[in-house]
Amino acid sequence: MDRAAGLGCMSKLLPGPVPGPLCGRHSLRRSNLVSDVYSFIPLVLLLVIFYLLVMRPARARQKDYLATQTALEPGRRVMLASGIFGELVSLGDTEAELRIAPNTVITVNRQAVAKVVDPSPTTEPESPID
Repeated sequence: MDRAAGLGCMSKLLPGPVPGPLCGRHSLRRSNLVSDVYSFIPLVLLLVIFYLLVMRPARARQKDYLATQTALEPGRRVMLASGIFGELVSLGDTEAELRIAPNTVITVNRQAVAKVVDPSPTTEPESPID
């Protein structure tokens, strides 16, 4: 009986002796495993580069945005995403009122606030000590 009989080996179709045990599949298994592992290295490198260039900065921007939104309070000078500067008059859950000039108050979406310009609310200067 032929060595390849019953094994489903393609070598039955080829002339000549059957190469190695089970048509030579097992003799190449280790080298195929190594080449399969090496073929995944570029994919892993792409995932690492994607994480470093896209995911980490996005996470940092999200963190900064949340810090800005929690720091909002009336009296703070802020800049909107459109570049308009003003002082916060009042805050709601979704809206903020901003004084951009004397007697001029606009209502904007709270998410339009890009950054807080001054670190603390505006306060009146103290009287000089005599």
